[in-house]
Amino acid sequence: MKKVDMSDKAITRRLKQVDQLRELCLSLMRAKRVSDEKSAKNKQTKLKSESEKNEQKLTENEKTNYDSLSINRLGRSSL
Repeated sequence: MKKVDMSDKAITRRLKQVDQLRELCLSLMRAKRVSDEKSAKNKQTKLKSESEKNEQKLTENEKTNYDSLSINRLGRSSL
């Protein structure tokens, strides 16, 4: 079995390493949370934009259909 250095210096070094790893993990966790929040916000904005585009297309299609009906009625009334 390998001997573990239990001197004060070695223990302090290992504790500092553990602390640095903990800080890194916490930092990565916060970065992921911020990234996820931005991603969710961008997704909501994109969905809202797509929804507005779809509503606009629907409105344009309704107007086109209404114009087509009006033209057909005018054509029939002149017969």
